[in-house]
Amino acid sequence: MLLIGIASIALTSSGSGGAKRLFAESEQKLRAAKSLSGRLVGKGAGFGSFRSTFLLKKPRSFRVVNGLVDIYYNGKVQFNHLVRENEYFSPDISKGGAFGAPCGLDAFFGQSTGDTAPYFVKRTEFRIQKVDGRACAAKALHFESFGRDDRMVFYVDVARKMPIGWDQVFGNTNMHYRFVDLRFNVPVAAAAFDWKPMPGLKERVIKRSSHR
Repeated sequence: MLLIGIASIALTSSGSGGAKRLFAESEQKLRAAKSLSGRLVGKGAGFGSFRSTFLLKKPRSFRVVNGLVDIYYNGKVQFNHLVRENEYFSPDISKGGAFGAPCGLDAFFGQSTGDTAPYFVKRTEFRIQKVDGRACAAKALHFESFGRDDRMVFYVDVARKMPIGWDQVFGNTNMHYRFVDLRFNVPVAAAAFDWKPMPGLKERVIKRSSHR
C-alpha cells in the first residue's frame, strides 16, 4: 500500500505526462488481449440506471447486451435488436465500420481511448485525479458543441493500469459509466457473435448514409 501511495504521488507531480503514459500502458494491455468480457454500469441524475454485459474478440467481433438495444457483430454483419420495440435492423458498416462496443475499450481493437466518441473533438486534456476514491489518469475529450462544453472523461486506475470507465456531459445530461469484472482472454464460443431474427420480429428499414 505504501508503494502504491508513493507511485500515485509521483505520477500526480508529473501532471499530464504521467497520465499519458498510464493511458499508453493501459492501451497496450488491451491491444495484447485476444478476448475481453465484463459489465458496464451507468447512472445519472434524471436518467436512472443502465447495465450491459459485453464480450469482445479479435480481430473485430463484439456482443453488447443491455435489454434495450442488443448488438451483435461477427466481423462481417451487424445486427441491432431493439428489444422493447420488437424490431431489429442491420446498419451499413461498409463506410463507417461496426459501432457499439464500449468506447472506453477502443484500444482493444487497436484505436486510442475515445476514438469512437460520437462528436468532433475540439481539444484533449490529460491529468491525474481522484475518482471513486482512487488515483486515476484522466483523458478528457471536449467536443465542438456550440459552447455547451459537451465532454467525455475516461479513467485509468493508477495502481492497476486498467480502464475503470468514463463520465460524460451532453447538454443537461450527466452520466457516469463504470466497468465491472473485466476479464482478459476468456473462452469464446464459435457462434458467440452470431444472431438471427426470431419469428415475429419486424425489420426496421434504415436509410443508408455515410454517417453512423
